[in-house]
Formats: sequence, structure tokens, C-alpha cells
Amino acid sequence: MGITTERLADDELVAIADKAIGELYSSEYYKDIQKVANELVKAIYLGGHYRQQTVGQILSHLPLEAERMVAKYVQSNAN
Repeated sequence: MGITTERLADDELVAIADKAIGELYSSEYYKDIQKVANELVKAIYLGGHYRQQTVGQILSHLPLEAERMVAKYVQSNAN
């Protein structure tokens, strides 16, 4: 039976996602996750049109396989 995000508390999902992103930092996707972090910083600090980005737009800086890696980690570690 798969875990759905509706069944997880927000703080639990954030903690699991944080660990999943940590996995990317130690993978071949390190440079890609740096791009995502840069977009988040611009959204927070610069605001404007950067703040209007959706999560999907920010994550679009990741290769598809990296996105899958995060999703798989979350699914396998969310209890």
C-alpha cells in the first residue's frame, strides 16, 4: 500500500523531503540541486517575479531522474 501525502502531517512530509534532498546533495545531481537552491534564494530574497514561481518551475532545474529520486525516497521513507 502506497503512502499518500494526504496521510502525512506537513511537518513529517517536510522532514522526509529534506532528507530526500540531502540524498541529492551526495549524488551526481549536486550541481542541479544547487540551481534549485539558487532559485529558492532568489524567490525569498529578491521577490518580484521570482516569488511567483511555482514549485514545479523551481524543480524544473532538476533532471527528471533527480525528481524521481526524491519522489522514490519520500515514498519509501514515509511511514
